[in-house]
Amino acid sequence: MNVRALHFDMKGWNPRPDYTLGLLPVLAGFGYNALLVEFEDRFPYDAFPAMRHPAGWTKEDFHSLNRRARELGIRVIPLLQCAGHLDYFLKYPEYRELRDEGSTYQWKFDTEETFGVWKTMTDELLEVF
Repeated sequence: MNVRALHFDMKGWNPRPDYTLGLLPVLAGFGYNALLVEFEDRFPYDAFPAMRHPAGWTKEDFHSLNRRARELGIRVIPLLQCAGHLDYFLKYPEYRELRDEGSTYQWKFDTEETFGVWKTMTDELLEVF
C-alpha cells in the first residue's frame, strides 16, 4: 500500500474545525491518503473532563473530519500515546498520581489503573474513528 500521510499535531497547531475541513480537499489534491492525528488534550474525553483544553474540538467536529476525510479517500489515524509523551495528561492535578516516579510525562506501568485509563481513552477515540 502506498501511504502518503500528514502528521496533524494538534498541540503545535490547532486550527478551527471549519478551516481543517476546507484543507482536506487540498491534501487529497496533493495525493495524501492518510492523516495521522495527534490530539494531546484537544480531544474531549468524556471520562476525563479535567483534561479538556479550552481550544479543543467537540466530538462532532472530529466526526465531521473523519466523514469528510473518508469521502476524499483519506484515512484518519488517531494517535494516542501509550508509554511516554503524556505530559498533556499527567500535568493535570487530577491525574498526577498516574505518573511514573520522577517523571512528568510517563505513566506508571505497574498498575491496573494506568491500563484502565489508557483503554478508556482508546475506546473513546475508536467511537469517533
